[in-house]
Amino acid sequence: MNRTEYMRKQIDRQNELLREKFKGLERDPDIWNLEYMICSIQPGSLAWRSGQIRTIRRAIRALERENKERGHK
Repeated sequence: MNRTEYMRKQIDRQNELLREKFKGLERDPDIWNLEYMICSIQPGSLAWRSGQIRTIRRAIRALERENKERGHK
């Protein structure tokens, strides 16, 4: 996957997240914000190279696990 394809994929994901938000789908706002944050990390950036995407995904999984244990959404 080249840079252009990756950028297109990110834009598609951002659009999907925004559509969900405007449709009023119930989601944990923290998880939504983290997923949107992943879309703003550019290939080759310091955040990309330092593994922040992996860290954010781990945080999302932890929040989902916590919500599941509490019985939310």
